[in-house]
Amino acid sequence: MNIIINTVNDIEIAASYNSWLSRPTVRNITVSHNKMTAETCSDYENRIKYLFNDCGCIWGALVLVLTFLVVFNFYGFETSVIWRKIFTSVVIAIPSAFVAKLLALRWSYYCLYTTLNKLKEENW
Repeated sequence: MNIIINTVNDIEIAASYNSWLSRPTVRNITVSHNKMTAETCSDYENRIKYLFNDCGCIWGALVLVLTFLVVFNFYGFETSVIWRKIFTSVVIAIPSAFVAKLLALRWSYYCLYTTLNKLKEENW
């Protein structure tokens, strides 16, 4: 999807695509505003594109790895209980990674919402 923002109406259309769980992938975004510098427009373009395409996978993967490390560190590295450690890690890590991904998606939704509102408040 390509997004071109020239007016306040274009910002509202872009904001209508912002959803928590089903945002479209944005390939290109162009912000053109007479009263903003090219650098500011570029900053908005990069931020909006990043937030539209954010999937929360970084936070989910980080929590997954950290959960495995914490569980293995808590139980120690004895080989006699290795299967119990693996099972416990999976049972704890998968739901916690899922929750972390959902929280990251919610955070990026909120950040995109505030960024678009901030852009809307510029002098159009």
